[in-house]
Amino acid sequence: MFADRLRLHQAGLHPRQRLPPKTQRPAQIRTAVAPFFLVEFFHQASHALFMRRYSARDWARSGGGQLATRVSNCILISATTAALWLAASAFGQAAASSEEPSSPKMVRGLLETYCAWGLPLPPKQARLVLFDYGWTQDARGVDTPFSQLAFLVNPDSKDQPLLLVGTIEYRPENEDVKPRPVDAEKVDAKTIGAEWMKPVFELNVGLATALQCEAQGYHRLASELLTVSLGQSSGHPYSAFLQPANLPPKMALAFTAWAHWGNQLILPNSDRSVIARRMQDLLGVEPKLKTKPNSALVEDLKAALVPRQTEPGSTESLIDDLLELAYKPPSGDDRSPAPQFQKLALLGFKAVPNLIEHLDDRRLTRTVRLGFNNFPPYHLRVGDIVSDLLQGLAGDDLGKDWLRRQQGYTLDKTPVRAWWAKAQEVGEENYLVNHLLPDKQGSDFPNQQMLDILVKEYSFRLPAVYRALLDDKPTLQSWPLARAVGASSVPREQKMSLFLYAATNQNLEHRRAALWELRKLDEERFVSILVDNLNAMPPTPKEPYWRSREAGLANLVMETDDARAWKALLAAARRADVGLRMELMNPMYYTYIGQRQRKQRLEFVAAFLDDATVRDEKSDPTLFEGPYAGFTFPKMEVRNFAAMQIACILHLSEDPKPGWTSKEWTALREKVRANLRREQSGE
Repeated sequence: MFADRLRLHQAGLHPRQRLPPKTQRPAQIRTAVAPFFLVEFFHQASHALFMRRYSARDWARSGGGQLATRVSNCILISATTAALWLAASAFGQAAASSEEPSSPKMVRGLLETYCAWGLPLPPKQARLVLFDYGWTQDARGVDTPFSQLAFLVNPDSKDQPLLLVGTIEYRPENEDVKPRPVDAEKVDAKTIGAEWMKPVFELNVGLATALQCEAQGYHRLASELLTVSLGQSSGHPYSAFLQPANLPPKMALAFTAWAHWGNQLILPNSDRSVIARRMQDLLGVEPKLKTKPNSALVEDLKAALVPRQTEPGSTESLIDDLLELAYKPPSGDDRSPAPQFQKLALLGFKAVPNLIEHLDDRRLTRTVRLGFNNFPPYHLRVGDIVSDLLQGLAGDDLGKDWLRRQQGYTLDKTPVRAWWAKAQEVGEENYLVNHLLPDKQGSDFPNQQMLDILVKEYSFRLPAVYRALLDDKPTLQSWPLARAVGASSVPREQKMSLFLYAATNQNLEHRRAALWELRKLDEERFVSILVDNLNAMPPTPKEPYWRSREAGLANLVMETDDARAWKALLAAARRADVGLRMELMNPMYYTYIGQRQRKQRLEFVAAFLDDATVRDEKSDPTLFEGPYAGFTFPKMEVRNFAAMQIACILHLSEDPKPGWTSKEWTALREKVRANLRREQSGE
């Protein structure tokens, strides 16, 4: 975004680096308004002129009027926005100075309003804590963690810590978050960022924490943190939950409350009737919140609360169940769809007539479309999910490409009905087989929704589709189909034949996918073919190291305790160049492997504790693009990387840093060797 790039430039940061907390940004970032609007105007104008890519024929057809209108609208919108912003800024500053937001009377009044609006307070026994969440990097390359202020709700519990961060309850189950108690009198409010980026809809947690501090008796910190937080914005710049900086205190609190309830809407068991009442009340007390999108959100929420009488198990009943489809945060490789979505998806063609009728269904669900770049996250309606179901089943864009759907546009019924008429003539079985493997450039995977239906209803067609991918679609990922064949009711002999055929494919990625499934059917054949691939492995990959297919062979070796496979891996690593060698070592401490092959993994990595070869990312920027093995260390000896890997497997406490001296690395290697000797002796 232009605004982000402007701020980064003024802060002396590279565009790919994260901004520091807003309280630590130079004053010119927070106050230089006019340059931003000039940039924004030219951005809008250039978008109108060039992104549309008018041809001479388009210009003649429209008489030039459409383009001229777009440009003039850009001028009007940009000028109006600039004037409104400047007026609002002046008003905010005047209001802030007259209301004295840090005065005890103002803070107490805001706390009363906070409680009246149903926002959460920590229990009296809660402890004030700081925890690190993410980090930023300055122009010198020095990492600085973001420190977030919160209340530890369960200080005496042995369970995972439960934190109240602003209005958000946060239990860091899978993250290395270590809350540390702090003295409220020693906290410098200027070092605390008001915005927290963990929630889907980012909000001003600093403002809420300030009022919670007031309730706990931390009056000085409450006053200072409130002042700092009011001066900061929060939320995506194009989101309905954006909270501008320098709003009058009560208005700012209303915006924070609005974002809080927006996040509560996507929790699985939240009371949506209470939330609807709270959000309706906020629209009534704060006119700035009463926009068309916000009013529509509340109306769509109310519509979702109206009871409906549908026959249990029917397609209509399953569509109603989408109202409870809850947001699931992204988690590693888990791409499994929600049960409410999958039940409808597996109905295939049988659900299409009902789905079409619900394309304009505005009832609110509990899930969201996550944002990226200029696209903010937003709550999904039933019609949005129905559009995704129909799009996945069609396999082609039905009048709205992915970009338009990201912007919130649902499919139109007319083109969908036209597609449906043609698809019925082909029939479900043939349509799925014909469209499962996409021809569209840029498509890397088979259509998963179609594949799930094919597995359920027509698994006998899987072998032919798998062979077609191997023979005719070399650039498509084959592991979804290989996995589907492996889990299907296809006879074992036919599976073996298919995977052995795939294991001879010229594409190493197809061979790897087949080996994962062959391992479950015939361990001996799996090891034999894996060893052949390791022996034939080139010393340098053609792709960047972190994406190299060759490095993935190490993950397959980790699935067996066969000495032949580990011996072949060691020989391949010694032949490989230094970048690939470290990639082969990299997965040895991945947590998914647990304790399996622990002895073999330690012995493999320990074989390189005397390897003084230096890996320098500057030697080949192309191969070393992306998160290659040990990427936080631009220059590193193989033996030091080996020591670091072993330390992770053995759960040693050392935490190597890029600035470590030779003496520190030597000490780590010696400690690792000593621990290995103890492990081998069974101590």
